[in-house]
Amino acid sequence: MRGDPKIKAVHDVRAAHASIGDAVKGEREAVIAARNVGVSWQRIADAIGTTQPYVSRKYGPLPAPPGKPDPEAADAAVARVAAARKAILDAEMKEIEAVAAARAVGVAWSAIATEVEMEQPNAFVKYRQYITEEVEVSVSVRADAADLLRERRIPRASKSKA
Repeated sequence: MRGDPKIKAVHDVRAAHASIGDAVKGEREAVIAARNVGVSWQRIADAIGTTQPYVSRKYGPLPAPPGKPDPEAADAAVARVAAARKAILDAEMKEIEAVAAARAVGVAWSAIATEVEMEQPNAFVKYRQYITEEVEVSVSVRADAADLLRERRIPRASKSKA
């Protein structure tokens, strides 16, 4: 990857995006494992940082086994759910950093959109809120500005006698 920095940047965006998918899969597996040891939807929601109705809808009908859950197994399962959520957030941050790095070397939004499996306007809206692009502007007077002014020959305003 020593060649074109744009190619490396696009590769980094692709890898970061793939890691989000892996992290989401890990969260799903942690939620299923938590339900299998009897952890409530509310406790799972608290570990993820969202609401109980959202989590139960997202992960579907995963009934808890009958009986009272083993507290140690439940605590360990909740810790895995929380760690899985953190992995998602970390992966999303890496993706944002990769997008910012890609933009810094001149990768077009359309190329970034392709790598994150979105349409270009959607990728722009999603990532633009997290990154700052600074554009350096240099302004100077043209060397022939005086000649151009003389050629215009705009009549000066006349003073009227009152």
